[in-house]
Parts: sequence; C-alpha cells; structure tokens
Amino acid sequence: MTTKELALDHFRRVNAGDVAGAAALVAEDCVHHGALPQAQGRAGFTTIITKLRAAFPDLQMKVEDVIVEGDRAMVRLTMTGTNQGPLTFVRLQLPATGKTVTVDQIHVLRVADNRIVETWFGQDQLALFRQLGVTIGAA
Repeated sequence: MTTKELALDHFRRVNAGDVAGAAALVAEDCVHHGALPQAQGRAGFTTIITKLRAAFPDLQMKVEDVIVEGDRAMVRLTMTGTNQGPLTFVRLQLPATGKTVTVDQIHVLRVADNRIVETWFGQDQLALFRQLGVTIGAA
C-alpha cells in the first residue's frame, strides 16, 4: 500500500466507524506530536477516536487534499458532526450541545512498514469552540 492509499484508507475507516480497522493502521508505539501522554500510540489513537465518535456519532472527515512526499502525507480535511454526546477529553469536558460543527483540520502522517508511526495535527480550535457555544474568557 502506498503512503497516500494508507492515509485515505485510514480516514475511510474512521468515517465508517471502524475504529479497530483504523487503529490497525497505526503503529503500536506511534508518536502523536503535541498530544498528551494518554493519547500516544495505537491505544491513545483508539481512545481519542472512541471519545470523538461518542460525542459526534455522525462524525465525518471529508478529505479535501492529500499531498505526499516520501514517507509523509499531509491530509487537509473538513470534520463535521453533531455533538450528541458529552466531550470527555482531559482538557475539554462538555455536555452534549446538539450543535453541528464544521472544522478544518490538517494531519501530517509519517508512514513506515505500512503503519502510521508519527502524526502531527492542527485544527481551528476557536471555530470548534464557537460552534459548540463554548465561551473563552481571559485568564
């Protein structure tokens, strides 16, 4: 499988709700740069996606662009979903709002031996918070 094919298959499985299938494409010791220690490796990926799908049962990640260079794929996507369950992340606890969100995301995946071994991630957090009705005050 090429790096592009693996990246597309990964997000296809996430969209289908196949968390185990998507996780199978992630290395056991995958490094998720910028993530908390609890979010590292295949187990961390599984936890994150399981929590996201509980909060947004209709979660979809529409791939807009894939750019591949060597062992890395940059995937620009649009995440959509309706917040029907609580968000239970370490840094974000929020009851279900019933609101639909649309958020731009960038994922960079490094692939080795047909597995995702490193990831970098960015999204428009402010847009997500606004759409969910989260008020951010001064510290």
